[in-house]
Amino acid sequence: MPRLAHPARWLALVVIVIAPFIPDVQPPVERDPELDIELVRAAEVRYRGITGTFEELTRAYALTAYTDAEMLGWTTRPSLQYPETETLVTCRFRVSGTRQDAETNDEVRNLRDRVDEELLVTWRLGTLSSVQVTPGDDYARDAINTLRHTIDDYLSSMVLLIEDLPLRSAAAADDTVGFAHQGEILLRQMQQEGWSQVRVPADSVMGWLPDSVLTDVSPQ
Repeated sequence: MPRLAHPARWLALVVIVIAPFIPDVQPPVERDPELDIELVRAAEVRYRGITGTFEELTRAYALTAYTDAEMLGWTTRPSLQYPETETLVTCRFRVSGTRQDAETNDEVRNLRDRVDEELLVTWRLGTLSSVQVTPGDDYARDAINTLRHTIDDYLSSMVLLIEDLPLRSAAAADDTVGFAHQGEILLRQMQQEGWSQVRVPADSVMGWLPDSVLTDVSPQ
């Protein structure tokens, strides 16, 4: 009966045969966290013709939805699914609570009430073919929805004044608090019996004008 070759020779043979089939292990891609943070902060967000940056959007959300919001900084971590091309970028805020005067529904209110002293808003940065920033958690989605509602409300309140008129202190009142000029875009605050309370954006003066001299502005 023939004897088997020396075990060491068998081991060497196995290694030689298997080696060509072992896939190359690529080292992990080292992403630059500072660059990823800057890409998210500077990325442009646009809605209904109004543009801003994701940093401005994130700050505005914290100030709109929470009380005493103070930014603490930005952090990053790799995406679990695509660590080479995606990064999760989180903005941290210290807050003391939620704003009770913010108009929202029960689902959003419950989400905001879960924040305990520290608000985390996470954005997903993708860099596969181009720079893309999308919501990475429910608070980022809430930030986007809050932006849309704020802009929708702002644009729906815009009215055009069709003639020069003084601003009245109350509906149908005689005394005046300022003056508005033909062609000015004003912001309607409320309506009452054929009159509108409007705000002049340039100087924040508020007064009342008859609805007959105001035309709604509805940009698309």
